[in-house]
Formats: sequence, C-alpha cells, structure tokens
Amino acid sequence: MSNLTTDVYKDNKFFRHLGPFELEMAKRDVCFFYEEQKQWATISGQLSFGYTFTLPYWDYLDLRGGINQDDKDLVRRGSLLLLLCECLEFFEDLGTYYLIDNAKLLSLENSIRTFSSADEAETEIKDLILKLTEKIEKKDNKWEKTWEEFLNRLFVTDVYGYFRNKFKTFDNHWETLYLKYSEK
Repeated sequence: MSNLTTDVYKDNKFFRHLGPFELEMAKRDVCFFYEEQKQWATISGQLSFGYTFTLPYWDYLDLRGGINQDDKDLVRRGSLLLLLCECLEFFEDLGTYYLIDNAKLLSLENSIRTFSSADEAETEIKDLILKLTEKIEKKDNKWEKTWEEFLNRLFVTDVYGYFRNKFKTFDNHWETLYLKYSEK
C-alpha cells in the first residue's frame, strides 16, 4: 500500500484526496468485478451494487498523484465498466436497481459528462452510459439489440484482455525466475 497521496479530479479540478486504503479497496473491487464478469461471458449488470460494490466509482475516473500508471489505468477502466454495469442493472433487474437513488444517478451522470476519454473505446462506453442514464431517468427499460454486440466486444477486449494480460505477466515473471535458477 502506498503512503503517497492520490487525488481525485473532476472536470480537471481537484475534488478530494483519496486515502491509500480506499485506493486499495477500489483496485480490489475492480479485480473482483473482472472475476465476476467472466462468469457471464459478457458485460452484465448482475452484480451486488450497494452491498458488494459500494464505492463511489464515479470518483475514480481521474486520479492523480501517488498512483502508478498501471494502477491508474486499472482503476480508471474498471471503474468506468462498473459504472456501465450499474446502469445495465436497471435493464436486467428492474425494481431493485442501485441507481434508483437519484443522488447516486446524478453523481454518476455528472462525472461521466465531464469525463475525458483516453481512447475511442472509452468514448463509446461514455456515450452508452449517458444514453442509459437518460433512459433510467425516463424509466424506459427497453433494451436495444445493438447494445449486446458492444457489450460482448467489451467483454473480449476488457475482461478477457485483463486475464490474458495477467497470465502473460505471470508467465513472463515465472519464466524469468525459472531461467535464472535453472542455469545454476
């Protein structure tokens, strides 16, 4: 755990300090999120928001300061996907969705509106979240078929990509150690 200060920014302005424990909790939640999504083989809103996933993920989209780039990327992208799933919950589990609380919905929506995407995929996720929040506000739970292809593509690039990268890193680390110790 880092002792350095990590700061939360919104709309390019300082918002608050993020303590090292909260940062570790956010990283833990993102890793658990990827683990949960692999069970569905797509991006799904079938998660336990408010119970298992309780953090303000909308605060983790622009972190600065005492955080390394890998952790920053993991928390940023994972939080963005968690926010997408919070919205999807409305369409998949109508009646018990987390964003029924208007303050949470407003916090999510405001953070997404001011969010600066790092790449085209994040722009697409941002656009879908804004479309979903609009439908949530109108209580329009009509599912659009075009979302499925996008969510499946996100699963392959983000969830499958996350595990593939983890195993590649793991294999490279152990191969290096193997070569180091097998030469003796």
